[in-house]
Amino acid sequence: MNLRDLIQEHLVHKERKYILPEEKAVEIVATVKAWFKTQGWKVKPRSGKKDSWTEKHKYTAKKGDISIRFAINSNYYTSVSVHQRSNAGGTNTVYDGGCNLQTAIDEADTLEPVVMLSKATLPEPFTFSQIPMQAVKRRFKGSDYTDLIIRRESQISFCRVEGIVGINDKGIVDTKQVYVPGETPYFFLDCVAYSGATFNLISDGDIAYGVKRTGKPRICDDPSPKATINLNKLTSYDQELIQTLMAAYFNKDDVPWEK
Repeated sequence: MNLRDLIQEHLVHKERKYILPEEKAVEIVATVKAWFKTQGWKVKPRSGKKDSWTEKHKYTAKKGDISIRFAINSNYYTSVSVHQRSNAGGTNTVYDGGCNLQTAIDEADTLEPVVMLSKATLPEPFTFSQIPMQAVKRRFKGSDYTDLIIRRESQISFCRVEGIVGINDKGIVDTKQVYVPGETPYFFLDCVAYSGATFNLISDGDIAYGVKRTGKPRICDDPSPKATINLNKLTSYDQELIQTLMAAYFNKDDVPWEK
């Protein structure tokens, strides 16, 4: 079923633009809803600022953790997109383009079901590799002049502690969880990379987990929350920074004020 074909045949040229009459839009919506129902999908109206490019007749067809978004309006070039719930909450766009709803369903059928991350299905933690500080020679371009520099590989430029937390059964980082007997406490860290990109970690000083920054603070397994960050490349220098901050957190009275 091609949305462009359904819409285009009903467009009316008026005031130097093509308009889809409201009664025709309602008819198309009913046709599309009925078609999705035969495919086992439930269709509901959609609203929100993210879809402000069209005023009305925005819909989402859902089946399990997959949704297909589309709109019926005078812009017959409107695209159809497929989204799947991520294992850490929120959604990922897995297909965006074209106007063929059958193509969208075919794309959706290729997707494996998502297993949500929880306390029972935590991902492998990120670890800190031991990389020694290294002196290297540098030659200036267009010159015979050389000098020595020290390179230190790390991902974190600076960070601060937002609190001490635990992980609840749903994989959500929660301060109340710290008081549960036998719970492993972690430091909730607000980190900044050398590029200025921000990201969140929880760590006990020996390992770290990534934390989703949007919505609920849920454990995630994405090693690159930002393009300039790779949590698989956390090093002993990142670990030293975190452990120093942890020690300072418990001895705040002895820590000097910033100059």
